[in-house]
Amino acid sequence: MSDNRFLMHREISEVVRPGPGQYIAEEGALGQLDQLLEPFNNPIVISSEKALMAFRKHYQGKLDLQALLIDSSVSKEDIQRLMTEVADADVILGIGGGKVNDTAKAVADDLRIESIMIPTVLGTCAPFTPLSIIYEQDTGNYVGIKYMRQSPYACLLDYTLLLDSPLDLLKSGIGDSLAKYYEARPLIESMGSEVPLLVQIGFQNAEIIKDLIYSQGGQSIEDFKRGAVSSAFKNIAHAIVAAAGTVGGYAGSKGRTSGAHAIHDGMASVAETRSFPHGVKVAYGILVQLAVEKKYKEIEELKLFYEQNDFLTKLSDFNIKENKDEKIAVIASVAASDNTSFIGAFPDITTEAIIQAIHYLENDA
Repeated sequence: MSDNRFLMHREISEVVRPGPGQYIAEEGALGQLDQLLEPFNNPIVISSEKALMAFRKHYQGKLDLQALLIDSSVSKEDIQRLMTEVADADVILGIGGGKVNDTAKAVADDLRIESIMIPTVLGTCAPFTPLSIIYEQDTGNYVGIKYMRQSPYACLLDYTLLLDSPLDLLKSGIGDSLAKYYEARPLIESMGSEVPLLVQIGFQNAEIIKDLIYSQGGQSIEDFKRGAVSSAFKNIAHAIVAAAGTVGGYAGSKGRTSGAHAIHDGMASVAETRSFPHGVKVAYGILVQLAVEKKYKEIEELKLFYEQNDFLTKLSDFNIKENKDEKIAVIASVAASDNTSFIGAFPDITTEAIIQAIHYLENDA
């Protein structure tokens, strides 16, 4: 698997791929899995230990599915290892969260076979999208984005299964989805007045997601806590997985990551933050991006939503308490580098501008 297969910032061309071949979302959706697998001879599961336990608790089908576990790195090395172990598979089932989904998609793509995504958490839009975020195996540092040749064959969203997942991963998904609007906006504004129709559609989806999260995100969290498959919970589940996935699916590179995810990538270089879910760090990254843009009124609006729903707003919330200035410099240096997405929307971004933005958030009472 050569390095040129892991592309940064953009695809070779702007291919519109709005989602998987099939998207099935309902209570008890796992009941359709056996039928979905009928065209295949040798399905193999890629999962994690916790995700596999959750899946087996809810799966009532007749198939005895062979399963392999990721090492949680989402690295080229682990992808290569799994490729050798599933070499005779004709479809890969990615059962788990974003790391599982991204690893499973990459394995299937390099083997030129189909993939089916079954999220067990609502952490990101990973089960819907034709790309994977790749990290270094040993350090956990961000490497880049791997774009797939095709979207997943299917995505199976079972509300009952998802209600068994941790609350912080639902909040991760809300944060990651909220970022779609704030990150796409400067990318699209950089295009001027000539914005292609499909890019407009992608951005309109991002705006719908933002408005939905502000109006129903808090209610979905409360409904999740009491185990209710409410309309708010279902709407937010669709927003996190499907609607969020269509933003980049339609808008291409203009609907994907910019400042908020670059801050996440910088935080991945600081050990204290690695135990926190992807979208929780991205949610903080939105605040940093808005501070870079000097959109202080929007920061206050967003912080109000965060405070009402117990999101993290300062680095001390991420256990960064010692040598804080040094670690802020590390985050900012990575986020401003050519290897992350900040420069896509802000070509003149500097490490110092990000440091100042972080200090603004740290000092803002």
